[in-house]
Amino acid sequence: MAIIGGEETATETIDMVPVEKVKPSKFGEFCRRNGINPNLIMLKITLFVMYGATSSLLPYLTIHMQSIGLTVEEIAIIYLALPFTTFLSPPITGFLVDKFGKYKPVVIMSLLLNALFHHSLLFIPQQEIPGIVPSAFVMRHPDTGDIEVWWSPCPSRECPEEPELDLAVSQCVDYCLLQEQQQQQQQTQPSPKPSLYG
Repeated sequence: MAIIGGEETATETIDMVPVEKVKPSKFGEFCRRNGINPNLIMLKITLFVMYGATSSLLPYLTIHMQSIGLTVEEIAIIYLALPFTTFLSPPITGFLVDKFGKYKPVVIMSLLLNALFHHSLLFIPQQEIPGIVPSAFVMRHPDTGDIEVWWSPCPSRECPEEPELDLAVSQCVDYCLLQEQQQQQQQTQPSPKPSLYG
């Protein structure tokens, strides 16, 4: 107790324990010098990897969609949806991070949804794009100068006797792939041997 100005006052002595400063690591010192928040390093690495994978996939996305049979209009609709998701996802993820107070579950959910939607392209059934097969290919032989007509396909499994293609060319060679295959098969088959007891 101490008497100050005729009044008694209670004083307590508090023993001050010296607090040792924890020396930051080299990485922590580097982050402090460069103004980097070390708590966000993993988020930045995750986003870098995610956007790097997406950007390596995007150039081949159109080729893949064409190969499975999507039309140009359908591909355009898909590419029209991409800017909307890019525009709407930051406010939505920001709201979710603020609501839950943690960014990791939101980033993990975003990664899973991203992977799910990109892999869902594999579940689109492949469609046959109807094409027109020409009835004949007309070519000029580079060495002989002959005009060659290659029928594709041969409608009656034999080359037509009177081709519907009129050519006013003196030297014209007519080919049918199926007939050539049949001739080769006939040439390779052995001829029957005469019987001794016939």
